[in-house]
Amino acid sequence: MLLPPYLSSSGVIIQAVVGVALLLTQLNVGVQGASMAGSSAFIQQDAPAQRTEAERLLAEGDKLRATGTAEARRAAIEKYKASLLLWQSLGERGKEAAARHGLCSTHNALGERQIALGYCEQAVAIRRELNDQRGEAETLNVIGNIHWLCMGHSRRWTIFSAR
Repeated sequence: MLLPPYLSSSGVIIQAVVGVALLLTQLNVGVQGASMAGSSAFIQQDAPAQRTEAERLLAEGDKLRATGTAEARRAAIEKYKASLLLWQSLGERGKEAAARHGLCSTHNALGERQIALGYCEQAVAIRRELNDQRGEAETLNVIGNIHWLCMGHSRRWTIFSAR
C-alpha cells in the first residue's frame, strides 16, 4: 500500500513509520481476533511463505557468489544473512548450515578468512549434529582451503614438495 507523505520535508520517513504502524495494527488484529489454536494456525500459515522466501534468498546468494565480483559477493552476503535468519526462525538446521556454508565460502572468496572460518565452524557443527557427512565434507574442504591460503607460499611449496 502506497501512503502519501504526511507533512514533512522528508515524507519518506513519515510514510515508512505510518506503513509500519498499519502493518503492526493489522498483525495485532489478526492475532487477537483468533483463538489460541487459531493464532498458532495464523503463524503456521506464514511458514510456507517464509520457507519460499528463504529458499529464494539462498539461491540468489549462490548465484551472486558465483558471479565473481566483489560487489556481487557483498550482495550475496546480505542474501545469505537474510536466509539464515529465516531458516533459524523455522528451525531448519540443515538449511541453516547451508546458509552458513554460503557465508563461509563468500567471505573466503573476499579474502576475509577469519570471518569465513567462524561461519564454517558453525556449519560443520550443525552438519555433524545432523550426521550430514557430505555437507560436513564440503565445509571441511573450505576450511582446508582457508588454512592452505593462510600459509605462506614457501610453506605450501615445502608441504607439496615433501609428497
